[in-house]
Amino acid sequence: MKGLRGETPRDRKALAAVIEKYSQFVADLGDEIAESDANPSLVYEVGKGVKIVDARIILRPALTS
Repeated sequence: MKGLRGETPRDRKALAAVIEKYSQFVADLGDEIAESDANPSLVYEVGKGVKIVDARIILRPALTS
């Protein structure tokens, strides 16, 4: 992420923002989510952002009375 071995530094601020928003989304849904997966994640050069290539959220079945 810091740009080792000749690589340019990656956009850590954008990655942190995505993780924060995704975490809040999952927390907001609470017990409705059975599983959550978001990968691969591409972190571009500083200032160029992040791309989540694929995400999957599996909801728990609704309880019936």
